[in-house]
Amino acid sequence: MPKTPDALADFYSVDPPKLNIQSFACGEGRQNESFMLIEGNEQALRMLGEMLIAASQQSEGFDFSLHPEGAGQIFFASKSTHGIYIHRVS
Repeated sequence: MPKTPDALADFYSVDPPKLNIQSFACGEGRQNESFMLIEGNEQALRMLGEMLIAASQQSEGFDFSLHPEGAGQIFFASKSTHGIYIHRVS
């Protein structure tokens, strides 16, 4: 299995899984709570998890991003409104 987020993106690009990432506010009974919906099938969530693990194993300061209107757009469902920015800190 590839060991970096970039290598994983290349690996998964053959048959790209689709993530749906959107923000939403919570319903009744709670105020001022906003959330990020991260939705996908098994393959899409596995890819995201593997990318997070791979990023955690990179050096401090490493960053990686995917966006539905930019780099990595093949990994997003058409209804996605947000991308992902991963930044490894100390």
